[in-house]
Amino acid sequence: TRAKAQGQQLLEKSGLARGSGSFDATSQRPSGSVVASSPISGSRVPKGSAVNLTVAPTIVTIPDVKNMAQTDAQNALQAAGLQMVAKYVSSCRASETPIAISQSPTGQVQSGSQVTVTFLRQDTSQCQSSPSPSSQSGQESPAANPLPSNG
Repeated sequence: TRAKAQGQQLLEKSGLARGSGSFDATSQRPSGSVVASSPISGSRVPKGSAVNLTVAPTIVTIPDVKNMAQTDAQNALQAAGLQMVAKYVSSCRASETPIAISQSPTGQVQSGSQVTVTFLRQDTSQCQSSPSPSSQSGQESPAANPLPSNG
């Protein structure tokens, strides 16, 4: 995010390195704002020291990926800063390309959150072949009802 890039530039200008980062989900500060740092702001530290930052989460809107092909859905969610978890429902009548039929959650979430997308995919093993017209004629085969012999 923009705030993250600005924070990185400020650290580099000060001769410091970026340490680990975390989010404070309870923060009421604007998205991406620095909530805390370790060592704390104003501390004197040797040049090149790592500074760990805690920031307010960035809130993103989850794109609607329903009816998208799996690759397109994955790309849309990644572009929004989200991770996709794919689940599948199989059908013999589905297209060869898996298509998104539902997603959860919807609305807004923290950047980096997981979105579960259910895809409909083809499974031809679930398709049953139609019986041939001759076997549906209602006539029984001769082997099933042998005729009595005259002898």
